[in-house]
Amino acid sequence: MRIITDSDGRVLDVSFGALISCGGQDGTDYTGTVPTGYTSLEDWFIKEADKLYRWTVVDGELTLDSSAVAPVDLPVADYIVETGTSGIWTYEKWNSGKIRMTGRTTSTIYASSWVASGSAYYNSLSPRAFPFTLASVTYFNW
Repeated sequence: MRIITDSDGRVLDVSFGALISCGGQDGTDYTGTVPTGYTSLEDWFIKEADKLYRWTVVDGELTLDSSAVAPVDLPVADYIVETGTSGIWTYEKWNSGKIRMTGRTTSTIYASSWVASGSAYYNSLSPRAFPFTLASVTYFNW
């Protein structure tokens, strides 16, 4: 896990598997332990991502500051809560409820069978067996 903190050690941003930069500051590897009450750093992040302002790094360890007040001028960023693959699908589930999925299959569909929907195109043979129930769908096949 890579982490960015402010000058007081307060956590500003976290990344798993990617280099990050925020406000001109690069993320550094977090080498401390998993905070008490969490099974892993991923578990900690999933449960605390919208409350990172409460966490500081003290002597190399994530430390909860339960008296910290949420910043009022910063919007809470959306974040991925689950990723996976199922059949032809690769997906990301976001905290806001958004899901991004990509599927790959082959077919011999002629261009004339595609139907335009705004800037997206779909056809009656497009795969629609999703790995989970969706409330609404926007197709983007390109």
